[in-house]
Amino acid sequence: MNRKLNFKQVDFYLDTSEARRWYRNQHLSFYNPSSVFNGMFFIRVEPFPYSAELSTVWLAEIESEEEERILAKLIKPITDISPVYSYEDPTVLRIGNDFFLSIVISDKRTYYQEIYSLEFNSSEKGAPCLREKIHELPPGLKGLRFYDLGDRIILFTRPQGEFLLKDRRKFIKGEKGKVGYKLIKKSEFDLKDMLQRAYSEPANALICPSEGWVGVNELIPDLRLLIYHKADFSNDGRKIYKACISHISFSNEIPVLDEILTVSRHDFDIQTGYEPNHELYDIVYPSGFYKSESGYVYILLGISDNTTGCFKLEFQF
Repeated sequence: MNRKLNFKQVDFYLDTSEARRWYRNQHLSFYNPSSVFNGMFFIRVEPFPYSAELSTVWLAEIESEEEERILAKLIKPITDISPVYSYEDPTVLRIGNDFFLSIVISDKRTYYQEIYSLEFNSSEKGAPCLREKIHELPPGLKGLRFYDLGDRIILFTRPQGEFLLKDRRKFIKGEKGKVGYKLIKKSEFDLKDMLQRAYSEPANALICPSEGWVGVNELIPDLRLLIYHKADFSNDGRKIYKACISHISFSNEIPVLDEILTVSRHDFDIQTGYEPNHELYDIVYPSGFYKSESGYVYILLGISDNTTGCFKLEFQF
């Protein structure tokens, strides 16, 4: 197709006063917000600079949308502030009317992904809470995503490979940063069974427009827009993450990607706690999206693993 999207940076103002009271006015980072659902989203909060055991996930809400700015407000933490574990990178997933929250859990030794079902509390203006943990990935695995395409469910996995049994725990062997996919008919779909089989059966390799490290972050099913990041390293070893969008279509059950947007750190006039020569400065991580009532799509980002960025796609759906 070779279509290209235009975009425009939009200010994302987050009222963080509740978290600053909670953390007793420490310097904080607020980044990697999830997609917006029912006017709310989750976001990663942690002291600045990063400490490996102090990240947590907070609930926030959109307060208003202006022409050049989104206004939002933190509400409350939904995970513990733990001296042992770090709760990171919330992702909202949805099948039909059921919502799920994916969280990455890490400590100094390893990381893994947990997926929870959500329920909504009518006494708290519909605020979500964790209902049941439905799946936990083995150590060293994250990046599992699933999306409802109507008649089918698409599952993305990363990395791919075969399980090895080591010290009675399962570990993954395979290429990091390579995305696999599975398509499941809705009529044959069982969520827990799909998650159990996600890494025990071979996945098809997703044809990504990059030879480097790729991770799927989100998919907007009705617009068929796949949101992902491409990662590389500079000559001096600094991380370089770029946010990308492709139109996704299917040919004989094979996803076909047409990349229509790539943005990098230099596209954003945002100050963070890290200077340009810092190893985290060049990270642009597309963590979620917001389909607003005005008809625009906003892409939500983590910038430099420190603050939240946002850009508006220059079309209306």
